[in-house]
Amino acid sequence: MSFYKKIFKVMSSGAISALASYLSTLLVLRYAGLTVYAEYIVDLSVLAVIVVVIEIVPSYYIVYKVQEDKSYYKPYATFIWISIPVIVGITLLLGYLSPVFKSFSPWILLYAIGVNIKRYFDV
Repeated sequence: MSFYKKIFKVMSSGAISALASYLSTLLVLRYAGLTVYAEYIVDLSVLAVIVVVIEIVPSYYIVYKVQEDKSYYKPYATFIWISIPVIVGITLLLGYLSPVFKSFSPWILLYAIGVNIKRYFDV
């Protein structure tokens, strides 16, 4: 695959992701209102803190190790699949047992899983 095809593939997937994010924001604002959107943003911020705590060391370490040896992808994939239930469990506990989330919804779990899987593809 040529260099330009790789660049186009990365840029097009990023553009599609940004467009989907923009359209979902417009839909939430249009049909749910500003208050619901503000609570949604607060919940995503709390979830981002949860994910960063779990992500901070392994992601940077694996980027360093994959540059030396491509076989480090396999243990990292295992880590991602193990950390999905951990993130979902922490999110559920905080959502149902504490007032951390403003308007907790089980749909936020899909976002948590998506963020976790995206980490694997970022490496």
